[in-house]
Amino acid sequence: MFKYIALTATVATGYICPQLHAADTIAASATMTEEEATAVVNEFVAFMNELTEALESVSDSASADAAAERLNILKLSAGQLQAKLDTISTLDPAIQQKLLPLVLGAVVEHGQRVSKVIESLQAADCYGSQALRECLAELRAQ
Repeated sequence: MFKYIALTATVATGYICPQLHAADTIAASATMTEEEATAVVNEFVAFMNELTEALESVSDSASADAAAERLNILKLSAGQLQAKLDTISTLDPAIQQKLLPLVLGAVVEHGQRVSKVIESLQAADCYGSQALRECLAELRAQ
């Protein structure tokens, strides 16, 4: 079940995590406790909040460049987060079931908001920001 959610999380975050590094996967492969898994889900929710806020903050060229910078910073931590989410898929199904509403809530809420703001940014040609255009191009390529 969580493999599907992890895949959905990857799609929701788009370009942020094109591939995992072996070290990230190995680091996250240890067994997680329920508390650790809950912390990972909370980290994912915070990640989605930051992604959404970065995109929604764009109103002109300067803020578009700033958003692109924020997205590039998020990109640095995404591989490790994705590896942790993948590890949750190996946990007891009862634990996964407890965490599912939190993950789905974040994916649904932020996925819809991100889709809408991306459409608006594309319609505005990213306010002329080449950096943001590149971020969105990577997102579309996923």
